[in-house]
Amino acid sequence: MFFIFYFILNTCTTDTVFNIFVIFQMDFLLPCIQRLQSEGLNKYRSVKVLFEKPVTRDSLYFHYFPLAGSISYSLLAVNVIHPSLSAAVYSRLGLSEDMSTNYVVLSTIGLSFHMYSRQTLACKDLQTRAGYSIYHSGLFVLGSVLSWAICSRSLPSSSTLRLGVAVGSSIWMLNIAKNSMDNIDARMGFTLGK
Repeated sequence: MFFIFYFILNTCTTDTVFNIFVIFQMDFLLPCIQRLQSEGLNKYRSVKVLFEKPVTRDSLYFHYFPLAGSISYSLLAVNVIHPSLSAAVYSRLGLSEDMSTNYVVLSTIGLSFHMYSRQTLACKDLQTRAGYSIYHSGLFVLGSVLSWAICSRSLPSSSTLRLGVAVGSSIWMLNIAKNSMDNIDARMGFTLGK
């Protein structure tokens, strides 16, 4: 193998060696690029499915409102962790520079609709169920705001890092909350500890 490369290097022009190197690199990189392309396409399809539900009263209340609440929750994270970026974007759009109160309310309402539709609270009457949903969603959102505010004080001033932490932590917290609710729903009817 070494002899072949030595022969190629000594007998070929630099353009030919470069072309051979590029072909070797492309053979190595092509599977990686194809894998990334297929993963990106799969992610695009999964996100596309979120918006393809027909709009009915139930899908509006229990699919689109929670989806809007999740988006507001992520925007709230960006607003808390990187307020200067949010203020610059909102001022260009002609909005108030501080939209955090709006995002708290919207994310609480959206997440309340999701919690209301869960099996966990199905045995309660409608008013109690709605009250519990709003209460627990509000606690979740305000607790997240507190953790983001603490996190924001310890992060460096890198705009990219702050944006990544904000979006990543909001998605992570939403997944943790959903998985814990799924676990509770799956255990309905079983005593704890078994």
